[in-house]
This record gives sequence, structure tokens and C-alpha cells, in this order.
Amino acid sequence: MKIVTNLLKICIWLYEKAIPHADPQSIFSVMAGVMRRCQTRVGRGTVPRLEVLWCLPGFLRKALLSEKLAKQFKLRSSVLKLLLAFTSAQMACEWRQLLCGLGEDTFDAVLAMWEERPSPRQTHWLEYMTLMVVLHHPQQGMNPV
Repeated sequence: MKIVTNLLKICIWLYEKAIPHADPQSIFSVMAGVMRRCQTRVGRGTVPRLEVLWCLPGFLRKALLSEKLAKQFKLRSSVLKLLLAFTSAQMACEWRQLLCGLGEDTFDAVLAMWEERPSPRQTHWLEYMTLMVVLHHPQQGMNPV
């Protein structure tokens, strides 16, 4: 798992330093792939060990609230995919409070990503918002009305 932590830290460093020829969309895609891989490695009946992902909440909060994201429209879909992958991976853990805080802090930035026309980003947006509702009201989906 140390490799995962190092890979994520390198990706964060590349994005934050704006290294020439390091495509931010590719960086977010690599990070989302790492998230999905971490999620699939959690076996049935095992306790998830995703503490290697602790570097991400602060990074995601900072990225979503940054001027860079506001100015680079095409990055929004990539960061939303990463946010969705991170949130999905963490739902297997007891990180509900952390995820709720991240969702609340970045809600306005995520809401601003909504578009009038259908797009892949809208699909990711709806998936993420659905996860936020489930996180804030975990028993709601379990009690049929």
C-alpha cells in the first residue's frame, strides 16, 4: 500500500506544481484509477485498509475550490470523476464524517458544474450527489416507505 500512497503523492505534486507537459486531466484519471483499484482490493468480509488515501481529502477540497478549476472548464469532469471514485472507495470504510465534511465544503463548487445539456459530467454529478445524500442519511435507503 506504500506504493499507492507514493503514487498519489506524486500525482498531487505534479498537479500542484503545474509541471510542464503534465496533463492535469491525465493526473486526475490516474488518481481515479488508483481509487477504483483500492476499492476492488477490499475483499468480502475483510476490513478495508484505505488509510493510504488520507492525502486526498485536503487535495480534493483545495482543487475543487481553486481558481484553476474555475478557469479550466474541461478539468471539471476529470476532478468530478476523481471525487466520485474517492467517495465510492471510502464508503466501504468508517469515513462518513470526513466525506460529509468534504461534500459540504465543496458543495457550491460541485453544484456549479451542472450544465443544461446532457453530458458525461452530469452523470458523474448525479452519482456524486446521490452518494452525498446516502452518506448524510444512511438509514433512508434501508427503510421502505
